[in-house]
Amino acid sequence: MDIGPGISHKTKIVELYLKGYEFTDIKRRTRHSSESIARYLKEFSRTLALHERAHSVHEIRMITQHSEKVVKEYLSLYDLYRDNPECTDRLEEIRSLYREKKLKGWRAEKEQPKMEGTNG
Repeated sequence: MDIGPGISHKTKIVELYLKGYEFTDIKRRTRHSSESIARYLKEFSRTLALHERAHSVHEIRMITQHSEKVVKEYLSLYDLYRDNPECTDRLEEIRSLYREKKLKGWRAEKEQPKMEGTNG
């Protein structure tokens, strides 16, 4: 299933992951590093989180600093695969990337030691 002509490499990589390909296969097929693949999945996760909170495409674009084209591609990709039972686990895994990032940030903030001489 292809989501259309001229889609970005980011979207193609996320789609391969949704289809069940492993990082090693995606790296070989796309010639991207594991770090890049992980970054694209996190970007996709963040876009989904904002979309699920009813942010508009424009708001998501402004928050994520992605182009409108990439945001729309990510949302189209989500629409294409969200009801596919073969992609349910991968979609949930991707969603959890953003939740884990937010939770880690919250934990780090809570666990930071108070500086001496401050009222914090």
